[in-house]
Amino acid sequence: MSIGFSTCGQWAPLQDLKEIEIEDRGNRWFNDSNLDLENTEAIWVVLDPQNAPEYLNFTVGSETEEYLFKIDLTEATPILKDEDGRVLFIRKKGGE
Repeated sequence: MSIGFSTCGQWAPLQDLKEIEIEDRGNRWFNDSNLDLENTEAIWVVLDPQNAPEYLNFTVGSETEEYLFKIDLTEATPILKDEDGRVLFIRKKGGE
């Protein structure tokens, strides 16, 4: 089983992430013309929590700690990597 680590802890519709990345953050995107955006879900993960971007790290016991959730990447495909080392994985809705 392949594992990633994420602060959000759950998969989201790819269409929602696309809107956030392009419209809110002004980030680059990939050619998704061959995907059914409504039936594809995605999640940003780091593959090694030791190499996570600084803003994902946390201090146990602090009031602002942020947890990294383990994400099962079985049946998921890496599709995009950002400059911080995070990887966007996609899969069919429901983990199929």
